[in-house]
Amino acid sequence: AIEYLNWNPPDWIVYPGGALGNISSCGKALMELYEWGWIKKIPRIAVINSEGASTLYDLYNGGFDGQKLRWNKGNPDKELIQRYYKHMDDKGIRPKTKATAIQIGKPANIFKGLRALEFTNGIVEKVSDAEMLDGMSIVGLNGFDCEMASGASPAGVRKLVEKEIIKKDDVVVGILTGRQKDSGLPVDYHNNPANRFAIPPRG
Repeated sequence: AIEYLNWNPPDWIVYPGGALGNISSCGKALMELYEWGWIKKIPRIAVINSEGASTLYDLYNGGFDGQKLRWNKGNPDKELIQRYYKHMDDKGIRPKTKATAIQIGKPANIFKGLRALEFTNGIVEKVSDAEMLDGMSIVGLNGFDCEMASGASPAGVRKLVEKEIIKKDDVVVGILTGRQKDSGLPVDYHNNPANRFAIPPRG
């Protein structure tokens, strides 16, 4: 994306949030590009969780115990994470979303993800399954193909614009992390005229 922009970084890079491997590698790449002098500006990373699998959103935004989890220069609050996981286990809370690629309750790369968020002054948002399906369909209506989890990117951008966090003149790169793997989802979506961007087939 940065090559396409002639090495002028966007204002935002928006990712679906699951295991957090993608944002971890993106953050590492941005650190190195900045260190080498290839880029002069650091884009902000926005991670978009599913409402049904919102571990990072909850921890990062202080939704559990009122404490905001941060990388803290390499010293994140590991006890806070363990308390959150214990709370999930004790209450029988399991991640639940149709976007199976990000149906993850205990992200394997949470520490590296926190490092990327700190370096880029990033944020974490969450969206519903319905919003992700809308996002997936917007991508399809523009001639591309993505899985439901990738629909979190356009859905997250829309929400952040509505909240005026992303400004209307910001340059935004939304990452689609996977191709469509459940052909039934777009079929069901467009067969229901009540869906926001549905275009039912002509009879």
